[in-house]
Amino acid sequence: MIRRRKLSIYPPGRAGLKLEGHCIETAARIECRRLEYLMFDLHEGDPDRPPVADRLGIIQRFLERTDFRALRTQRPELDGRTKMNIVVWERQDGTFALEDVIPVTDDGEKPAPHGK
Repeated sequence: MIRRRKLSIYPPGRAGLKLEGHCIETAARIECRRLEYLMFDLHEGDPDRPPVADRLGIIQRFLERTDFRALRTQRPELDGRTKMNIVVWERQDGTFALEDVIPVTDDGEKPAPHGK
């Protein structure tokens, strides 16, 4: 059974990725697969189906249109060595933006700023 993460944590038009030991491209592929399996589990009238379909479309287009080698060169922290949650959204021009790049500690909390 595919885990059903709480879907309401991301506003419409945005999808989340978890980088844990793999780069952003692999994280997107894993999330795409998870959402595809989840779509099979949801019946037509399920209220979770539209948000899942929305996120699946965002991730699929992100995978198709993104030059991941260039992205990893620009943003080395997306190589997967640091655990982080990322929100992906599609701009009106069809390009993608990453927001809320949040490092995550082993207990799931955001780390305190350095020096605190």
